[in-house]
Amino acid sequence: MDENLKTTNWYLLTGLILGLLIGLVLSTLIFPAVNRYATPAQLDAVGKDIYREEIALAYASTGSLNRAIDRLMRLEQAQPAPILIDQAQRLQAQGGLEQVIEALVALAERLTGD
Repeated sequence: MDENLKTTNWYLLTGLILGLLIGLVLSTLIFPAVNRYATPAQLDAVGKDIYREEIALAYASTGSLNRAIDRLMRLEQAQPAPILIDQAQRLQAQGGLEQVIEALVALAERLTGD
């Protein structure tokens, strides 16, 4: 009778492990949580770089400085011009696209009034 009790309780442990594994797969791969309300200031460094590149390219195509400033202010950084120049220098050192580098520099120059 003691042997029967030892072997019959394994289904509880295997059920718990399978449940945790299935829950992990569902929550990370099939139905991952998506934060649709993240602000640009909450992006990581790479995300902020991409965001600034998109702002600079949009400015280069439209010429709308006010709109570019509004978008840059969403990053909540006090002085965006030096950050744009630094990003352009990093991008140039990495062999980035000239169009993006020129757009970043043009926007930074316009922000500083040069």
